[in-house]
Amino acid sequence: MNKIIARHYDKNVELFGNDFLALGWASIETQQVRFDTLTTIADLNNSHVLDVGCGLGDLCKYLNEYYEGIKYTGIDVSSEMISCARENHPGSKFLLRDLNDDDNEEYDYAFASGSFNIKVGDNYNYLDHSIERMWEGTSKGIAFNILSSYAPEKMKDDFFFYYQPEKVFTLCSKYTQYIIVRHDYLPNDVTYILKK
Repeated sequence: MNKIIARHYDKNVELFGNDFLALGWASIETQQVRFDTLTTIADLNNSHVLDVGCGLGDLCKYLNEYYEGIKYTGIDVSSEMISCARENHPGSKFLLRDLNDDDNEEYDYAFASGSFNIKVGDNYNYLDHSIERMWEGTSKGIAFNILSSYAPEKMKDDFFFYYQPEKVFTLCSKYTQYIIVRHDYLPNDVTYILKK
């Protein structure tokens, strides 16, 4: 699965360079809306944060603009994305790894923005395993966004996977009863916020 994702994003960096287009987002503005939604999880000042599928490190920039005392770690399976992130944010920590690699750090929060949207074969199992790994590595909670099966048909692309929000809620309920589901900010997205 990670090879599929890494190949896709490595190729995107070759095509688009160190630009938000390499991430596959429609615009910088929609990315901002996603970050605004993810970070409603809590007051993130002085938090230790893991960014899963960090891409170009845009969440790092966002967090440092809006919060103080952020200790940030970004991980990605794409070597090209990690190279760009390090170039964009020289003082921040970016690692070429995935959630299955051992990590001895405990984070307050973990975030994933668009990290689970590529079709990888069994997306629900992949997402479930990722939620579990994020949950185990945090002390306060996690937040992630995915593409919704309720997206307008004209917005759908066969390369991406569109999750049934109710099914993902059931996956999340294995970890906590404190779940916020946001399906009100963009027509094709849904965000899950899980608190401990």
